[in-house]
Amino acid sequence: MITGKDNPRIKYIKKLLDKSSFRNSEKKFVAEGLRAVKECNRFGTINQLYISSGYEEKMSENSELSDVYNEIKADIKETVKDDIFNKISDTKSPQGILAIVYMPEVNPDAIYEKKNASVLVLDEVRDPGNIGTIIRTAQGMGFDAVIFSKGCADIYQPKIVRSTMGSLLKVPCIKLENDLKTELENIKKLGFTIYATALNNSVSITEIIFDEKAAIIIGNEANGISDEAFLMSDQNITIPMKNGLESYNASVAASILMYEAGKKQ
Repeated sequence: MITGKDNPRIKYIKKLLDKSSFRNSEKKFVAEGLRAVKECNRFGTINQLYISSGYEEKMSENSELSDVYNEIKADIKETVKDDIFNKISDTKSPQGILAIVYMPEVNPDAIYEKKNASVLVLDEVRDPGNIGTIIRTAQGMGFDAVIFSKGCADIYQPKIVRSTMGSLLKVPCIKLENDLKTELENIKKLGFTIYATALNNSVSITEIIFDEKAAIIIGNEANGISDEAFLMSDQNITIPMKNGLESYNASVAASILMYEAGKKQ
């Protein structure tokens, strides 16, 4: 049992939780909570599993919890003293179980080359709640991938991992290393039509029939779509609004667009 906060494994977990650069270099992230860990066991690859001493006691009284624990495949399984586990938990009411999970490998070319491919492009979207909702919705709407520009929030930060509720491992998420304009140029060459939400030279979404290969851009919460992304758009779209509403939340707009794209292809 781990009993001290200075244990190297505890420091490693904290660093994964706190530092995006460390997560990216290690190609691992932290998933906390029973549901999240179960999803990671089903759809991902767990490296290390940690439970609190209190959770271990619950397992002795609850065969279901014990069965789940035994089913989880991990290179390391370790118990952590309750007060130490609480220090590494990123939630107010820790469930007592967390896992270190390998980031899934994504092959963008295999996605882009599909005959009927729908991708969502996030242009400097930074709110973790929006991103979590968008990833979950992309799974439900059958989108092939979500593309993240370099200015987006880190998708493996704890809040986003929790809010996706496992969808992070089910929807290919492409984190760009090059600039967004270059990526949009690349997918255009592969037959994608690019759609952007904008007021100028736009058509109502009710009149749009999306092409078989569609890339839909969602812009930053405060500033909208960047100039470089806007210039790459083949078709600008507006979403009708009533009662004086000026704009939709980024995740709401993304959900509406994904639903219409899926319906009209």
